[in-house]
Amino acid sequence: MAFQNRLIHPGRFWLLLLIFFGNVVAAIAADGPSGQEKHYVQLTVIGKIDAGQNSVTASGEPPEYADAAFAVDFSKSPQAQADFREMNGKTSVVRGYYVQCTREGKNGKPRCNANQSPIGLFLQPVSIQTLRTPDGDVSTKDHSVSVVCRGLLHTGVVAVGGETTGFTIEITPDGRETWELDMSRKLLSKAMKADGKSVVVSGQLKIRKSVAVPERWVITVRSLATEPDAQN
Repeated sequence: MAFQNRLIHPGRFWLLLLIFFGNVVAAIAADGPSGQEKHYVQLTVIGKIDAGQNSVTASGEPPEYADAAFAVDFSKSPQAQADFREMNGKTSVVRGYYVQCTREGKNGKPRCNANQSPIGLFLQPVSIQTLRTPDGDVSTKDHSVSVVCRGLLHTGVVAVGGETTGFTIEITPDGRETWELDMSRKLLSKAMKADGKSVVVSGQLKIRKSVAVPERWVITVRSLATEPDAQN
């Protein structure tokens, strides 16, 4: 897996990201999980790097949204860790795959080399780039988390206090971890017909603060594609 480290202008970044979303299948096939896998989560995180904790954090928008922190695993790209350390404290663009650690060996030690993820999920980086703005002033307003994921869609979801969008997508093969989906009106009909099916969604990920569930991971869906043959 080739690792890249270069500067990127934010305007050019968003253009490239738009192109990326339009070519999801090609991007996945070229780098990372196979398109034949039932589940994958690809993230593009613009956030602050903490080399001491091997993490990258995209600041939220208080009081409604919490910070989104991701533990970074370098088991598949150890050469990236040196570059990661050089960017400590800086706002950077980290792109990679969110994967669930598997346990190996007699002692059941996790395969991933990070250990601070409470649910055993880690961001395996494909590229890390320093974010630059025209005036050189980078703030938390530039932070964001873009996501493309494939998994089983569920509709009609209920929760205590009504704290749910009513839609979820499984982000792990065992189905134990799910994220909510915030659908636009134009996607509601398509989403309802895709209940229980494998879909690919893209959008912006944020962590909403709630009462019954303190932190809800919600994707504001930009696009949704059904895959009727994905489960065969």
